[in-house]
Amino acid sequence: MPAIKISNIQYGVFETKNQQYLPLVFLEKYSRFKVESSDLLMTLTRPITNNTLKVCRYPDNAETGLLNQRACKFVFKNEHEKKYFELLFQSEYFKSQVEDNLSETLQPNLSPLDLKNFIVSIPDDDEQTEIVARVEQLFTYADQIEQRVKDAQARVNHLT
Repeated sequence: MPAIKISNIQYGVFETKNQQYLPLVFLEKYSRFKVESSDLLMTLTRPITNNTLKVCRYPDNAETGLLNQRACKFVFKNEHEKKYFELLFQSEYFKSQVEDNLSETLQPNLSPLDLKNFIVSIPDDDEQTEIVARVEQLFTYADQIEQRVKDAQARVNHLT
């Protein structure tokens, strides 16, 4: 089974390059570290690089894996809450809490215990759904604008 390491967890993407594996017998012994499709993951060592938090979803088509050191998964009560937190993790507010709790070493680390003390607002399910829908709508709009800019740039490049 795949060993889920900090190198796998990138900016919104799970990286399978150079994937390492563990014996299947580890699953029974370390079942509390099991990672399944769509689980939300974050690195605890150097969780912020390039001014971006390293958080991603475990791929839907991936086989069950086990967390290795310095990686964590978040457990949510439902998909609404998971989507809400996935967006929250991209916010400056959440990133600043991570920065405030990093250890002062050459290799910045975040403690899982510190995560439990983060202050976040958790609206009810209906409001979470509405927030996620609106943000996704804005992302779609931004993608459309980006495509228009690319198309316009291509037309400008073809001018004589």
